This record gives sequence, structure tokens and C-alpha cells, in this order.
Amino acid sequence: MRIYKFDGNATASVRGMQHVAKLIQDNTSKIVVLSAPKDVTKHLGEVAASFFNRNIEEAHDKITRLEFQFIDFANELLTNDTITVSYTHLRAH
Repeated sequence: MRIYKFDGNATASVRGMQHVAKLIQDNTSKIVVLSAPKDVTKHLGEVAASFFNRNIEEAHDKITRLEFQFIDFANELLTNDTITVSYTHLRAH
């Protein structure tokens, strides 16, 4: 068994994620660890700071912007129309 670990630079772009997918595509047993995409940890720290400062509205705004960023990323990565993520569908759950 092999263990693969990819850093935030490898997961930060659609092209990078597609490259990761090609690297792990074979049928061998493996464990794959993906770090948070570049700058996500920084954004989550900003969200935490907003909560700590009791600025709930600002924290919510930062979370929403990060959520939309990931939805756009997923839609670009997942090109099959049947699995496109919509903002409305996500908000309904």
C-alpha cells in the first residue's frame, strides 16, 4: 500500500486537482491525503477571529464567500452536468 500526501499548492487549482487524479488513478491500494487548498487555512483563521471578536455578521460573510469559492471550484472540476453543484440546492440542505 502507498500513501500519497498532496499539499495546498497541488489542490489549489482545477489543473492541480486533475493532475493529482491522474497520479492516483491506478487500481492499487492507497491512502490519499489532500491538504486544504492554498489560502483556505488563512481564510478559516479570519473566520475564527471574526467569531472571537463577536462579529457574527462578518464571520458569516467570510464563510459564504468561501462556500461560493468552493462551489465554483467544484463546478469547474466536475464537468459532468449531472453532478454540477448549485447554490440553491446547497442552501436547501
